[in-house]
Amino acid sequence: MKKVVIVIRSMIIGGIEKSLISLLESMPNDNFDVTVLVMGNGDEKSTIEKIMNNMKKTKFITAFKIASYTLLAKRAATMYEQEEYHSKMLPNFR
Repeated sequence: MKKVVIVIRSMIIGGIEKSLISLLESMPNDNFDVTVLVMGNGDEKSTIEKIMNNMKKTKFITAFKIASYTLLAKRAATMYEQEEYHSKMLPNFR
């Protein structure tokens, strides 16, 4: 079985989303293990909540990474650089 990860910025029922749904429906379930990650445009509050939740769980390194990459993404010059920093906060699917 092949593992596939698809990352999409948001799901607002547009052309890309409809195409993604069609693609997923056409893929045989017994051949592919598909994970879809939706990276919403969370505001500062959601980022702060993520940091605080990780700190409550004593995951200080994860909380530090979220804070660091969020600040770097906000200061990035291009959208590509922003996405590069955001991708570093995604879970590891190995």
